[in-house]
Amino acid sequence: MHVLSRNMQEVRLSKQNLMNKRNVVGRAIDRCGLIIGVEMY
Repeated sequence: MHVLSRNMQEVRLSKQNLMNKRNVVGRAIDRCGLIIGVEMY
């Protein structure tokens, strides 16, 4: 049972890391999109 709960914690941490990375990538894409939008006009 203890091993299972530890694995669950690791999964939660890795999910959090994925979300953080996705947010950073999303912000970078948004910034690129804004730059592209300015270039288009």
